[in-house]
Amino acid sequence: MAGFPNPPFHRRRLLERPRLIRALDRSRARVRMLVAGPGFGKTILTEQWAAGERRVAWVRAHRPSADVAVLAREMAAAGAEIIPGADRRLCERLNATSDPTAELQVLIDLLSEDLADWPDDAWIVIDDYQHIGESATAEAFVEGLVQQSPLQVMISTRDRPTWVSTRSILYGEVLEIGQTMLAMTEDEVTEMLAGVRDEMTSGLLALAGGWPAVIGLASLTSSDSPLPEGRLDLPGQLYEFFADEVYRGLEPDVRNGL
Repeated sequence: MAGFPNPPFHRRRLLERPRLIRALDRSRARVRMLVAGPGFGKTILTEQWAAGERRVAWVRAHRPSADVAVLAREMAAAGAEIIPGADRRLCERLNATSDPTAELQVLIDLLSEDLADWPDDAWIVIDDYQHIGESATAEAFVEGLVQQSPLQVMISTRDRPTWVSTRSILYGEVLEIGQTMLAMTEDEVTEMLAGVRDEMTSGLLALAGGWPAVIGLASLTSSDSPLPEGRLDLPGQLYEFFADEVYRGLEPDVRNGL
């Protein structure tokens, strides 16, 4: 990177996406999902949706969440944020058992009973659900809770949960907003790039396929930064280019830390 001047670095802008918020709010499904690859703004959109007039408890799934004992505690703790004490019996049972997997149905029954009075305006948000999807037992726990209780769940994930059928989506029992809907429209790209790279709006939309990660990185760089010669016709190549531009725009000590 030697020999290149540091490009101007713009503050990140978070784009409101009302068309997607409206799609989420129009649904009557108890399970609503954002399903797309990385960089499609699932977590940011979920946070924007959760800021509305509803009560929300979060489960930030991570690799240990594939362990049903870990997941059960996380789900119970989230439930207790809405219904105080809803986690007590499940935690007592987990403390007493040496094999949570063998007692999967017991754990589901206990927590489902304690969430039986789940209010209509409350949700558990499960972010990065794909980590849970690494374990059939962990997925069975979530499926059991949804089936046996009135729990409402909002899920952001890279992969559709195995217990969600195409039929349930077709009949509106589950709402799925997928990668096609999460991709940015031309109007959203125009708003994101306003005053930064206006001349690239339509071209960047076409090449990036509406991938928010690429558009977001482009919005952080300056129109003074020259595009490289040659072909940049894949979203991944565009991502690498703009990521490099953002990196070079950081202070030297921050670059060294990275």
